[in-house]
Amino acid sequence: NELEYARAVARAIGAVSHEIVIDDHDFFAALPKLVWHEDEPIAHTSSVPLYFVSALASRHVKVVLTGEGSDELLAGYGKYLRLAWNWRAGALYERLVPTRIRASIAGAIVPRLPRRLGRYADRTFLALERTPESMFFDNFAAVRLKDQWSLLAPGLRESATGATAYAASRALFDKPNGASTLLDRLLYADIKTYLVELLMKQDQMSMAVSIESRVPFLDHQLVEFAAQLPDEWKLSGLTTKRVLREATRG
Repeated sequence: NELEYARAVARAIGAVSHEIVIDDHDFFAALPKLVWHEDEPIAHTSSVPLYFVSALASRHVKVVLTGEGSDELLAGYGKYLRLAWNWRAGALYERLVPTRIRASIAGAIVPRLPRRLGRYADRTFLALERTPESMFFDNFAAVRLKDQWSLLAPGLRESATGATAYAASRALFDKPNGASTLLDRLLYADIKTYLVELLMKQDQMSMAVSIESRVPFLDHQLVEFAAQLPDEWKLSGLTTKRVLREATRG
């Protein structure tokens, strides 16, 4: 629930805020219609509140500005911070700990850790290979590749290998140019994959109520400018989207 944050922003800039609150009945009652508009099962639960807030906006305006793209351009997701630390710690771990001991920790110790601790450890260098596929693509997927395989008929599993499933994503992750940092590559991969899903969802849910949504963060000149910023202006210590926070401070 982000109402308190929205109210704080409205007070700060002197805007008139409009709110809508839905319950479980509203949520589930909307699903058949929203599945029709998305042309597929609902993958993001945020589609539902996005539809309701779009419907609210459509009573007042015909065009809205939305924030899609800011997280992928300027490192707004916490996963970038976690991945950066995971990647560096994994390099040190590989240098200091012999392969046999690492395999034992991943196979015998991590699975026996208490539930919550084990769940976190299972997503770190202690259990994952230090590869983009393992640490980034599979680690943040809604359904991991090995779990996807378990859903397939035996005859299909042979063709659904990790190499083919992540080939396109790996090509995006591998350095787009010789100067790209790890963070550059993470952001680029998300812009070309995850952001596409978000934009589709945004367009479908706004058009479901005949309202136009625009994405100013994805103006091509702004995208090109952001891509050239050094890492520390995006991710600085524990601060995400640093340049945006600095620009809008106060």
